[in-house]
Amino acid sequence: MTTPTPETSPPFDPLAFPTRLRDAQRKAADLYAELHDYQRTLPWSREPHPGWDAVEERGKERSRRPATDGWTPEQIATYDILRSDLRDAAAPVNTHGWWSECKDAGADLVATRQALKRTPAAHCRRRTCDRTVRAQPTRRAPGLSAGSSRPGRACRSSAGGQRSAA
Repeated sequence: MTTPTPETSPPFDPLAFPTRLRDAQRKAADLYAELHDYQRTLPWSREPHPGWDAVEERGKERSRRPATDGWTPEQIATYDILRSDLRDAAAPVNTHGWWSECKDAGADLVATRQALKRTPAAHCRRRTCDRTVRAQPTRRAPGLSAGSSRPGRACRSSAGGQRSAA
């Protein structure tokens, strides 16, 4: 009499992310990019502020800020809605049951979470976004808008997590 051999299941792969988790991460990444695009259009201070002049102290220069009237009520409302939407979209990613399975399997949760962020299927849909590396030159390159002094680079989602020029 022979004993049947137990079926062996494939080893747990913490990088085999469930579709719902990837979709939730993509939604959060899209909202993050939208929020930060909107923030670039806003004055530097939410509240009215007189600003300050550049000061050199102990050999270090502190940047100058111009006076601002602050944000309008419409800008505040739009920002608060976008921020709330982002917070709501991040919750399903952070609390997904996949992370418990990864922890139980002994996976490195930080590395697994970073891998999810860099998975092309879970990355934002924009060609470039805020999770970019900024180029080193500080001079304004030809073709850049007045508010931008450094060209962005493409998201890390292309080339398997490697950064590539836009």
